[in-house]
Amino acid sequence: MDSITTEELMKHIQFLADDKLMGRESGGPGNPEATKYVAEQFSKYGLKPVGKDGSYLQPFEIGLNPELGKKCRMVVRVKAERRVLKLGEDYLPMDNINQGEAFGKVVFVGYGITAPDVGYDDYQGVNVTNRIALILRRTPDTSRDDSKFKNNSKGRPSLHALFTTKLANAKAHGAGAALILDAGAEHKSVKEMFDGGPFKIREQKGSIPFMWVRYGMVREWFTTAGKDLKDVVKAMDVGQQPDSFQLPTILATLRVEIERQKATVNNVIGLLEGSDPKLKNEYLVIGGHHDHVGYGRDRRKKGDEDFIHNGADDNASGTSAVLELAQAFAFAKERPKRSILFMTFNAEERGLLGSRYYVNKPLIPLTNTIAMINLDMVGRGASGLDVGGVGTSPGFPEMVKRAGMKTDLKVSLTYGGKAPSDNTSFYNKNMPVLFFYTGKHDDYHKPTDDWEKIDKGEIQQVTRMAYDIATQLANAPVRPKFTKADGNPVQRGRPRLLLGIQIDPEHGGDGVRVLNVSAELPAGKGGIAKGDVVLTLDGKAVNNVADIGRLLSTKKNGNKIKAVIDRGGKKVEKELTL
Repeated sequence: MDSITTEELMKHIQFLADDKLMGRESGGPGNPEATKYVAEQFSKYGLKPVGKDGSYLQPFEIGLNPELGKKCRMVVRVKAERRVLKLGEDYLPMDNINQGEAFGKVVFVGYGITAPDVGYDDYQGVNVTNRIALILRRTPDTSRDDSKFKNNSKGRPSLHALFTTKLANAKAHGAGAALILDAGAEHKSVKEMFDGGPFKIREQKGSIPFMWVRYGMVREWFTTAGKDLKDVVKAMDVGQQPDSFQLPTILATLRVEIERQKATVNNVIGLLEGSDPKLKNEYLVIGGHHDHVGYGRDRRKKGDEDFIHNGADDNASGTSAVLELAQAFAFAKERPKRSILFMTFNAEERGLLGSRYYVNKPLIPLTNTIAMINLDMVGRGASGLDVGGVGTSPGFPEMVKRAGMKTDLKVSLTYGGKAPSDNTSFYNKNMPVLFFYTGKHDDYHKPTDDWEKIDKGEIQQVTRMAYDIATQLANAPVRPKFTKADGNPVQRGRPRLLLGIQIDPEHGGDGVRVLNVSAELPAGKGGIAKGDVVLTLDGKAVNNVADIGRLLSTKKNGNKIKAVIDRGGKKVEKELTL
């Protein structure tokens, strides 16, 4: 344990969190350097490679973020005036196709719905063959008692509200392309949605070009045709009847090009064989991910050093801890009885891809793997250390408590085996897991997560505590028994301020549907209930956890915000105090 030093931990972190590695994004230029570094350390410690051809690497393929091609273009002729539109401001392609183009008259088709079961068809009486269909987002006002498109019994919007449904219907009616317009009261601008890449809705074979367009621009199109966009939409909502027509003054040309690339990245795996003739055929996994997010969400910042997300805590800290643990066990006078597999995973930030790949294609049979210890963000934590997953084996709570008492750390226990980290992949294969985590901070997924902010004393104690627990597991006479504990104790990306809701990940419409509410937190106190669909917060549309997080990150404790919710088809306003 004495070999686990702050000097060596920081040496690893400083290398991995250097600007030269450009944020270690999986598929990015700096990621191979991080992979190579870990493999070199494993070799230096004398770990045994278990990959093909004596390699420490386990390669797998990932899809990179779809990117906008250079040929994307949209030109409209308004009466006699030709206008070249601005990408990311006037229009934004969706990523449903690789490439496509269209030219023709623009036809307004309302909400783009064909629903004979309720006697509603936006395409009746208009011809969109080889033309461009202009479609409204969502469905006619669902808050009305006589709405034809009420939410279902589970509070989910009609399938007619989905982008994919609208797009498929436009194609079925012969449209050469489709434009989507948010004309709601709190319509989201194209500029707000643009992050340097296309809007993601998933690739669909045989589809047609599909683009967002700017509200103010389309309103002008209506004016030139003698119509008022706001009045047309209001009449459709009130009357629950279509009002489709050609915009005779508008002619559009558009071209979409989406570039889709793949990359091969690597997990790094090294084996320390156990000393017991029988128990060495059982394996403990100690791991953490070595990738990070590169330049972050905004692809327009690539190449700007000020926007490199170095990820010193996330997760150079966990990778460094794995390396120090590997060295400590390799250099110990007595090797553990069981074998230990040391792993650093790639593409965790893309959805636990590396650990999921390993558990589906393990290099050592999972039946021989007794448990997994995961270290992710263990370098900073004013509130101490949280060890998750203690409910996944009966002996874990007491073992972790005893180990924590040997340190100066404030240790808290959470029981669920799931978290937004790699332990989840192993837990889903019915394996006991422990997740070491020192908590979120203001630099999470920001360019400011730098090595100078690591708490040297804390990361050393966390790593030494992990060594203590790993030693016990590797030498225990009986392997730990697995127990189911599905809770997700750690929401790693959550903001400091909380609403206090759990959202339904399968909700397919606008807003976020509430599965559970904490009575003591703002949502519960403000009157939001299970089954409500939160549409907007503080006037901004929310469609996922990230939207909520971004909003709350701009607020302070005590601020009041207005929430607009859909409750049983009726819009209700609630005031929440954060």
